[in-house]
Order: sequence, then C-alpha cells, then structure tokens
Amino acid sequence: MSALAIFVEGQTELVFVERLLFEMFGYQHLRIERQQQHGGLYHEIGIRGAPPENAYHNVLIVNCACDGKVLPAIEERANNLRNAGYGRILGLRDIYPRSSDELEEIYELTANRLASMPLPCKLIIVVREIEAWFLADTEHFSYYNPLLTLAFIQKQIGIDVEQQDVEQIPHPAELLRNIYNLVGGTYDKKLKEAHRVVAILNYEYLYLDAPASVPALKKFVEELDVAI
Repeated sequence: MSALAIFVEGQTELVFVERLLFEMFGYQHLRIERQQQHGGLYHEIGIRGAPPENAYHNVLIVNCACDGKVLPAIEERANNLRNAGYGRILGLRDIYPRSSDELEEIYELTANRLASMPLPCKLIIVVREIEAWFLADTEHFSYYNPLLTLAFIQKQIGIDVEQQDVEQIPHPAELLRNIYNLVGGTYDKKLKEAHRVVAILNYEYLYLDAPASVPALKKFVEELDVAI
C-alpha cells in the first residue's frame, strides 16, 4: 500500500485536496486521514474513504493552519512518517501577501532544507492563493449561479476571467468574492463556503486541462501521480 502525507496551510486547501484526490483516484481503494495542527499538537479530525482492508493508498492530510508552519511541520514529522511507512511528503502553501518576485528564492531555500529529509519531500507553492485554481475553472461560475456567465462577469467587473493568467491575480480570494457578490453570494474562506465551491468544481478539467496554463497546479498533480 502506498502512503503519502500532504501538509497544507489551511482548511480550504484541506477540503480541496481531499476532494481532488477522491476525484482522481476514486473512493473504493483510497483512505484519507485528516489532522489539524494546533498549539504544536496534531489532532485527528476524521478518516474518509476505504476501510483499511480495502485501501491500496493511504493519504494523510495535515492542516497546519498557517502558511509559515507547513515547512517546519514537514521537517518535524518526516522521521516519524518514514518510520510509519510513508514514502513521500508534499507541502502545499501560497506566498500571499508576499511578492511573486520572491517565488524562486522561496523555492530554492525550501529545496535546500528538504534535501536533508529522510524521504522524498516536495513543496508546491500555489503562488498567490489556492483560489487561483478555482478561478481557472471558469465553468463553475454558472453552477454557482446561472447568471454568472463570463460575459456578465466581464461587463460587471471588467475582467475577462477566461483569458486571465490566474497565477498573476494579486488576490484570488478577493476576486472570487467580488464575482460571487454580483449575485448576492460571498466568499470569506469559511468552511461552509469552501465546501460549496469545492463541490461544484470540474475536477476532470483541473486534472487534465488546467495544468497546461497553471504551472503550480501542474506540479501538484504530477507529484500526486508519482506518489499514488
């Protein structure tokens, strides 16, 4: 059985990654354990998917509750995870509100620190925010509300979302909120809102097509394919 650990920076990332994994690999043989980091401790927050006897793949997703805690958490737990049979660790974080100009420097510093880990570890930076990946799936807007056509969005806020390089959007969560506001909706990164958006995303598109224009997403799904 393969075993992968994924450390994420927040609850939105946890909800999205869990759904993406199940959509990519199915529920029948995938078991996902979830943990929440709080005050230096890791608390179990539920297990989903296949029972142990049917699981071909086991994934641990840890919500570190802060982008700055993802790398330290990986370093802290790498030895124990290796001893527990995990074969690979991934980290997922953004750099908002820091400048995108710092991206390569952060990648280089991170790679140097992870090189000494006792098992393969890789950090993926979604650049500004995970919501950039949601914006890449422009079809989901009409599922959120039929009035949210691309033409309507462009007329109201002056942005052609379909042609936008989502990794260059300064504050993706804010843009998502502004779009939903057009039809009386909202988005404040609350758990209920994250579940609502994650439920209407097109995962086939995000897995097969969107990575061609979203480099960070491409890195992430490629790492998942290697690990599982």
